[in-house]
Parts: sequence; C-alpha cells; structure tokens
Amino acid sequence: MKRVSILMMLLIASMAVVVIGCGSSDSSSSDAPAKDEYIASADKICTDSDTEISAMGSQLDQNATQEDTLALVKSDLIPALQQRAKDLEALPRPAGDEDTLGTYTQSLNDAVSTLANDPESIFGGVNPFEESNKLATEYGLKACSNTGA
Repeated sequence: MKRVSILMMLLIASMAVVVIGCGSSDSSSSDAPAKDEYIASADKICTDSDTEISAMGSQLDQNATQEDTLALVKSDLIPALQQRAKDLEALPRPAGDEDTLGTYTQSLNDAVSTLANDPESIFGGVNPFEESNKLATEYGLKACSNTGA
C-alpha cells in the first residue's frame, strides 16, 4: 500500500512539473505569485484547516476514550490533513521556489500518509509532521509550521 501511495505521489509531482513546464515562455505574463503572496495564501489554507481541526477536538469531552479519539482521527482528522496537503499542492508557486515547495508538500504528504497508515501512532508522542513543520518554518510559513504540534 505504501509503495502505491509513494508511486501516486511521484506521479502527481511529475504531472505538476509537466504543467509548470508547459506554461507560457513570456515571463511578463507569468502567473507565478510573489513569495509573500504565496505565504499569505498558504497560511490562510493552514489557518482555515487549523480552525476545522480545533472544532473536531471540541467533539471529544474529557471522558473520551482512546478509541473515541482514534475514531475521530480516522474519520475526520486524516481527511482534513489530506485536504490541507491537496490545497497546498494546488497553490501556484513562486518562480524559483518550485523545488523547495515541492519538497515541503512531499514531506507533508509523507507525514499524512504515515498517520493514515498507522493512526494509533498519534498516541506515541512522535510527530510525523516534524520535518514538514521545519521546512514550512524555513520557507517563512507561519500557520503551516505547527501541524501535529
């Protein structure tokens, strides 16, 4: 299963490179956003996602069992994180930052896949989003740098 997921991610990344490469060669008509515009858009996606995730947490009361939490992780949290990653991947990237942001979104997708493949790992104290959070911080993203923290 993990091999299929990795192959699908590589296929999607390859398709994104082809789409980016097929753009107009006229640099004056570039649709690539400036870095600060990208950061604002990405942080908005992450802020909205964090609000949704916080609301999920309010579904659990203080008497919630580990099973209750795990059910919520599987039914709501993982799909929300998958959507976050998908939305971030869909954002146009600033010229020259395609590789950096590709590495970030790949790391985010890897972390989401890790959690999806082993939802109980959420109780282990290990944050699969550590690398993607680090990459987000290094790029200047604020709201996107605390996933799973």
